[in-house]
Amino acid sequence: MKKLVLGSLLVMTTLSSTGAMASVGQQEEQSRYVFSGDLAFADFCKSALRDDVSLLRRTVFQQVGRLAPSENGVYRSLFQPQSLTCAGQSLMEFSQSRKAESVYQYLKEKADKL
Repeated sequence: MKKLVLGSLLVMTTLSSTGAMASVGQQEEQSRYVFSGDLAFADFCKSALRDDVSLLRRTVFQQVGRLAPSENGVYRSLFQPQSLTCAGQSLMEFSQSRKAESVYQYLKEKADKL
């Protein structure tokens, strides 16, 4: 019984340390980028860095009333030239260069509908 419990603890410790190492690697990747500008718009760039469509959608929803009166208006303003840039690129170009396929496809679909 003691060997079984000890073996289980060893496996759980190994799994948790492996997960911690993976999250450290992700943080190092994302920490190479430093956002400069209005912090209210930083999450747009973070969504492309993380390839996180849900973060992008939440950020768009939070910007309703600040950038435009509707969600479609926020998307239109994102697609305007010289509107929002991430590392000197538009949000779509940045997501494509970062290989954030989910965010890029989502933005492409939204652009086609507008």
